[in-house]
Amino acid sequence: MLTTKEAGRVLGVKDSRVRQFIGQGRLVAVKRGRDLWLRESAVEEFRRQRERNPPKPGYPKGRPRKPREG
Repeated sequence: MLTTKEAGRVLGVKDSRVRQFIGQGRLVAVKRGRDLWLRESAVEEFRRQRERNPPKPGYPKGRPRKPREG
């Protein structure tokens, strides 16, 4: 079992991003006390999926850019 921080190190992202993946249902976690725990095998499988289909670079969807003034 891994914490969100440990899972983030495996995935190369911050622990807040791991919590986003959990909230989106892309990763499954178990809450024990105040901590979220993830199965190591699930994190490894998720990492392999991301390697096969890497996220597209650029600005995140659904978040409009502010126009530059000047």
